[in-house]
Amino acid sequence: MPKVSTSAASRVPQVPRNASDEHEFSVLGSRPFEHFARALHEAQPDIYGSHLYGPDGQGQYGADHIAFHRNEPAPWLEVGQSKAHRSFGQSNIRSAAKEFTDHWDTHWHDKNVRRFILFVGCAIKSRNAGDEIIRLNNEFAKLGVELLVWDANAIYDRILSAPAVVRAHLGQDWYSKLFGEPVGPFTGIVRDLQRGDRSALAVGGFVARLNQAEGAEINELRRRARLGESAAVIAEIEEMLASPLAGATAPVVQAEQRRVLAGLLIRRDPARARSLLDEADGLDGTSERLRHILLL
Repeated sequence: MPKVSTSAASRVPQVPRNASDEHEFSVLGSRPFEHFARALHEAQPDIYGSHLYGPDGQGQYGADHIAFHRNEPAPWLEVGQSKAHRSFGQSNIRSAAKEFTDHWDTHWHDKNVRRFILFVGCAIKSRNAGDEIIRLNNEFAKLGVELLVWDANAIYDRILSAPAVVRAHLGQDWYSKLFGEPVGPFTGIVRDLQRGDRSALAVGGFVARLNQAEGAEINELRRRARLGESAAVIAEIEEMLASPLAGATAPVVQAEQRRVLAGLLIRRDPARARSLLDEADGLDGTSERLRHILLL
């Protein structure tokens, strides 16, 4: 089946009225959906890092991204493949799995892969497709790999525990629908804007741009940390937290700043990392994954 056209890449799915709506994440387009799937995968419990695998025309061997699952005595690998299709049936599922299994002996066998997740941008409705998933589960089990298929409905269920992913990849309308309006020092200004008070317009616009910019900056800082720029990233986040504007951003942004910094300080300063996680949890969400790492 064809993927969505590149003209759809700048769109986002319609904000759902309720959980039973059709969740067409396929309208994101192929490349944005890849990034969305990777971020959602990384947000799962016990995953401590992920990155795109062989982007820009390199050989991918059936993987669009890989994620690292924390496990003792050694972490294992999870492979993610994303398909931003409008419809997805039995033959599509078989073909997607084959992209991975064809390279099992020559590429994946010695990389400690324990899980393969197929991210699909539409709902899978065919009974034959369901039977194919059952068959493939048995085939993958013989390789020692767990097969999971997250179609649009399964993805929707999981974004409810990943607010940062929702805001970064689906936008504020989705975030507000699922999690409510952000609460912070400028909440009153937002209410004034909603009532039509034009005197709040300038400050309100500034706060909106500040939240958007700092949210994007967090994603960029994570990327740089994965590339080995930890010291510079630590210094920049410390500067953010000390800024007079630090309290102007939404709680979810402030919380993510602290969690990124805590993750980078866990080995060198566990006491500071614990304090940062306490502050983050007091602002928005929970830091269960990082607290497990801290205990280890």
